[in-house]
Amino acid sequence: MEKLFEKILNAVQDVMIFYFENKNLIIKWANKSVTDFFNKTLEQIIGTPCYRLWYERNRPCDGCPVIKVFETGKSKETERTTQDGKIWEIKAIPLKEENKINVIGLARDITVCRQDQMTLQESEKKFRMLANNRLVGVYLIQDWVFKFANETLARMFGYTVDELIGKPYLELVYPDDRGLSATLMQKRITGELEEARYQFRGLRKDGSWFYCEVLGHRIEYQGKPAVQGVLLDITEQKRLEEQLLHAQKMEAIGRLAGGIAHDFNNLLTIIMGNLQIAQLSLPSDSPIQNHLESINKAVERAVSLTQKLLTFSRKQLIEPRAIDLNEIVKGMEKMLKRLIGEDIELITAFEKDIPLIKADPIQIEQVIINLAVNARDAMPEGGKLIIKIAKATFREKFQRKYPEIEPGDYVMLSISDTGIGMDEETLSHIFEPFFTTKEAGKGTGLGLSTVYGIVKQTGGYIYVYSQPGKGTTFEIYFPILQKMPVVKKESAMEFHLPSIKATILVVEDEEEIRNLLREMLEHLGYEVIIAETGMKALRLFDKYKDKINLIITDVVMPQISGKELVEKIKKEYPEIKVLYMSGYPENVIAHYGVLEEDINFISKPFTLMELTKKLKKIFNV
Repeated sequence: MEKLFEKILNAVQDVMIFYFENKNLIIKWANKSVTDFFNKTLEQIIGTPCYRLWYERNRPCDGCPVIKVFETGKSKETERTTQDGKIWEIKAIPLKEENKINVIGLARDITVCRQDQMTLQESEKKFRMLANNRLVGVYLIQDWVFKFANETLARMFGYTVDELIGKPYLELVYPDDRGLSATLMQKRITGELEEARYQFRGLRKDGSWFYCEVLGHRIEYQGKPAVQGVLLDITEQKRLEEQLLHAQKMEAIGRLAGGIAHDFNNLLTIIMGNLQIAQLSLPSDSPIQNHLESINKAVERAVSLTQKLLTFSRKQLIEPRAIDLNEIVKGMEKMLKRLIGEDIELITAFEKDIPLIKADPIQIEQVIINLAVNARDAMPEGGKLIIKIAKATFREKFQRKYPEIEPGDYVMLSISDTGIGMDEETLSHIFEPFFTTKEAGKGTGLGLSTVYGIVKQTGGYIYVYSQPGKGTTFEIYFPILQKMPVVKKESAMEFHLPSIKATILVVEDEEEIRNLLREMLEHLGYEVIIAETGMKALRLFDKYKDKINLIITDVVMPQISGKELVEKIKKEYPEIKVLYMSGYPENVIAHYGVLEEDINFISKPFTLMELTKKLKKIFNV
């Protein structure tokens, strides 16, 4: 029987077996694995202390497990690392024989096993780092329920990880989006789709929702099909996309408004010019003068409407200068009180030492008046209109709430009311031209679009906050101006007819405007030569070059532009005087290079007095 046990022990290949009879650790027997490992015969090994065989040292190792067994009578396990870097698992087992304890020692090389464990631990660590990524939600879905979810995914939906595990996937999808999500999930489970990327609205635990983008792959998990993937919260991205679409729509409408304004300006030029000539041609006490004055007032309102269109499109010519917003509002208080009525209380709050801003003061007054009128109409039974002015500083940390605003210092103009407020649908349209909630005939729908255009033109930002029944607040942020001299207003000029005789070449492709200009200029005492195109103007100038003193030309014309015409003439006659005119918005005529400070320009529509003023300046009289 002993021979049989010895054969069995020698057959064990990966475990070295030793037999000890006392604490001196003399090896009494060892299996074949020991002789193979140390490359010694059994006779050479028996009688040798194990510490000399293993470590070539003269005393037992500290904490030797074999000695511990002899002392306690209980099994002992430990690990040892040899000088060659291998890791050994050591076990000492008591063997009791006739009230005497002998010990069996077992040694197994577990180096590869430990390395595999370390690799596995490192792999698990990397997986958990990836799975618990704070930027994306990670999930595994099988049988339509969550089998795995990381903390980020759980946090997105307002659950804990434990609450998500086992929860049906479709319960986290907004009801209107469940059809698409279910279809794509089924296709991946059946193998019709290996991968799917789509967007849906995620449903949080509290009932609120947010926009998600998900990328999921079909896999085999524990022998069954499953879907694993990542999920992103794209709510902020969606909001920015909507802002971009809104901005693009506003820009398109702005271009349309600018084009309409150009055509309207030409018509107004004809109406206004003929009207003023008619007024000058009639005696001042003529009864027809009253009718003409009524027409003139209507024309002035039409000019104002055109300017509003151009303001919305941010393309009209303006005169920005350094202004104190506090002073602007203080100067308007009396007028605002009359405007809003006695049943609405006006409350103002001004922060001291407000920095200057650069803007057209008339436009800023227009912003305040438009917002005050809207606030008045929102409080039919009375209330409060609160106007605040304060300094504001935006840093990078505000970029999430105000992604489009540039970091820096601003002056804030806040206008609030305690009126009926607006719902989200109304808020999404309030800056669109011609959008109004007022009854027919009580609003043009251009008030807030004008405000929007003016604010953007100054380089500022406008935000609106409102809820039904809780009033409305507009916050406008104007970039501050560190230093800029305040331009003094010129004293009013007295208009009278020029005291010189001159010949003027008029170049205009609109027949009615050509005829009007001829009549206006002849009324002022000038001799006029008319050309309907730039090419004809070149021929006429060549014919009358010795007598022409001034060229008045439209900027945008067929064949060649006004600027090209003048450049051709100035090659031979560089001293010729020029006055450009146009009804196009600023960004169009700027392309033709006629807006520089040293170039004479008059914008359509213009009055006879405005034309007279320009001519006086050009002829220096």
